[in-house]
This record gives sequence, C-alpha cells and structure tokens, in this order.
Amino acid sequence: MATYETTVRTASIPAAGTYNITFNTGAIPAVFLNRIIGFTGTAGSAVVYEAPTGVSGGTVQASYQADQLETQAARGVMTIGVTVGGVGTQRSAISYYKGAAGPSVGTYSASTGQRRLKPFTTYLLQFTNSDVGAQVIDIYFRWYEGPDATPQG
Repeated sequence: MATYETTVRTASIPAAGTYNITFNTGAIPAVFLNRIIGFTGTAGSAVVYEAPTGVSGGTVQASYQADQLETQAARGVMTIGVTVGGVGTQRSAISYYKGAAGPSVGTYSASTGQRRLKPFTTYLLQFTNSDVGAQVIDIYFRWYEGPDATPQG
C-alpha cells in the first residue's frame, strides 16, 4: 500500500493532434488520485479509455514513491507516446482545458476526481490539442496502490 507519482513532458503536439499515455495496473487495484495538466497553447481535452487495442511503442516513465512509510516498487506502469489501433471503451467524461492567449498562456488545470482502476488492466489517457498551433503538454500524475483501492461497482 503506497502512493506514487510521475511527470510527463510531451514532444510538440501539432494542432488537432493527439498524444497517448497508457497506464497498466498490476496485481492489485489502483486509484488515480489526481492529474495536473499544463500546456503552452490555449486549449486541449483529455479522455480516459479502458482496454485500448493495438498498443505499441512509447517510453516507460519512471515512478516515485510519494510516501516513505513502507518502501515498495510501484506495480502500475505508465508508458508515454504510445500508438494505439483502437482507443477501447470510454471511461470518463471529456476534460476540457482552456487558457487564454497572451500572458496567461501556459495555464495549469487540475483534475482531482479519484478514479478507481481494476487490476491487470490497461487504461489510455488521450490528450487532444485543440489549439490552432502546436503545443507541449506537462502532466503530473499521482496514484495509490493497495487492497483498499478495490473498485466498487
């Protein structure tokens, strides 16, 4: 039972382009506690899917234990920049991220709703650039793994 965190900085995402991040849960359930998304443009959106198909490529992200009470390696694995053949089943409402042109570009937006995740399951976070130009996205994730994270319903 522990809490983990990781950060992602994307390559430049072209206008109307997408960026895919997968999270594979391990042998025990996990709970996504929050994500914070920052962007250099003016708008974007993100959706969570379960069981994407044709997943390939990408880079495994390092994760860090956010609490120091009991040291244990994360079972969940996050991979960034993956290619998918199909997105799978949508499991979240679309999160819209909006900034404004000018000095406030580079806005950060938080999604604090917890998301309970089943063991041995692949989830996809797909970010879509809604800006008219390319932009870079920074994302901070924090999650918990443990027996009391069992999905309810």
